[in-house]
Amino acid sequence: MVLDGSAGGGGPALGSTITVTGVPGTPTLIVVGFGNSVTNTADGWVTPAEVTRLHAPGVPQSTQMLYRFTHAASYGEVRADVAEVSRALPAGAVTGAASWLAAQNQATGNGAIMEPFVVAFALIGLAMAVLIVGNVVSGAVIAGYQRIGVLKSIGLSPAQVVSPT
Repeated sequence: MVLDGSAGGGGPALGSTITVTGVPGTPTLIVVGFGNSVTNTADGWVTPAEVTRLHAPGVPQSTQMLYRFTHAASYGEVRADVAEVSRALPAGAVTGAASWLAAQNQATGNGAIMEPFVVAFALIGLAMAVLIVGNVVSGAVIAGYQRIGVLKSIGLSPAQVVSPT
């Protein structure tokens, strides 16, 4: 079983066992990992075979299925794919659908507000870096010209100015 890891600890440790009561055979599951649900709709994940083992007779079975559609770039495409899946399943099998687009929009909403400011700050930083480097280089060149001028004025030849020996 993979458990929701967004709680920040406090739950079963990796490799520990969880005993499920109220199910024939009282199955034991081993925690093999931790995952995060962006939409916070899942507390844990098991294989389809484990779902069948965990089903108690006489209790209606409810299973959340996650589908990955090949075309899911817009809400319209997701709605069309969900409708296609719903037609393939028994009537009433689909009780709800949540798109990753809604979760993505919610998760990136604050980032989209800050993006222009981050870009503007980066451009200002780049311009400042160019100005500083240009200023340092021009200062070095001017200092070199002054040194050469002083050395020539005291009578050194061009060869001695370049390589004072």
